[in-house]
Amino acid sequence: MALTAIADTRLLLTLEFPPDKDTKRKVEAAMTHELTHRLLAPTIVLTEFLKIAGVRIGEATARLRLRLLKERGLHITNAQRGNGLVRGKPSTQTSSDSYR
Repeated sequence: MALTAIADTRLLLTLEFPPDKDTKRKVEAAMTHELTHRLLAPTIVLTEFLKIAGVRIGEATARLRLRLLKERGLHITNAQRGNGLVRGKPSTQTSSDSYR
């Protein structure tokens, strides 16, 4: 059974701003592994990364970092409620139904 990893904002920020050398090495190794095995990033994660990292390193540099990750194999997905799978079949819920 193949699994797909989903990147979150914390992972991307830790990759960009690691707290120490050991963490940097571990996160870079994990990212390299996951990028070769189809790592997904929801668009909201990318937006959050741009907002936070853009303040520290500039928006252009933050966008460049995301572009480089995409070139290395990061797949972007629009993950929203109601887009999930239910028992292996696409969900038929409308977006308004998913909030009830």
